[in-house]
This record gives sequence, structure tokens and C-alpha cells, in this order.
Amino acid sequence: MSDTGKTILVAEDEDMNFMLIKEIFRKSSYTILRAETGFEALRLIDAHPEISLVLMDIKMPGMTGYEATRAIKLKRNVPVIAQTAFAMSGEEAECYAAGCDAYITKPIRVDSLLELTKKFLNQ
Repeated sequence: MSDTGKTILVAEDEDMNFMLIKEIFRKSSYTILRAETGFEALRLIDAHPEISLVLMDIKMPGMTGYEATRAIKLKRNVPVIAQTAFAMSGEEAECYAAGCDAYITKPIRVDSLLELTKKFLNQ
């Protein structure tokens, strides 16, 4: 299945992490939207029904990725991949409990992110 027409929302407050993710998807035809806070992610979910996947940073200012994921899942059944630099004991389980569909740690492994993205966008 082609990646044409797919939109990914990247909820990430750190510029360098966002730039890395954008570079990973540079060769695809995905449209990449960015939210720097959980509140902005919720606003974009409402404003862009074409969003097919969310990459959710867990540690964001104002509203955590856990809170944003719970709120997104109440609105829409869109896959959410948690991304975090804080791979502490129990965090993966907490991500799934919040409604995340998958979990990756930072630094992000390009092959892992691309594999998960294809899995969720080609369902």
C-alpha cells in the first residue's frame, strides 16, 4: 500500500527530535504536522480529520503525552505510537494503559520507526 495521502501528527516539543523524525520521513509522501504541546495535539486532531497516525512524546510541557493520548482516544480511533527518552521500569506498561498502540525509545531507531509506521498506516 502506498503512503500517499497519509498524515502523521508528531507531538514533540524538542526541535532536534522533531527534525530527526521529519528527516526519517523525508523520502515518503507523508504529510507531517507538528504539535509542541499536548493541548496543541488535541487541537490538531480536531482540525485535521486526515491524521492517520500520532507519534506522541511522553514528556511534554503542560499536558503529558499520557494525558494527550487518553484525550485523543476519546475523540478518535487513531493509532498512537509513544516515544520517550525515559525508558524507566513500568513506563511501557503506562503507555499502553494510556491507550498507546506501540512504544519506542529515544534515540529513535530509524528501522523501528519506519516498521511501526508502515504497520499502522497499512492496516
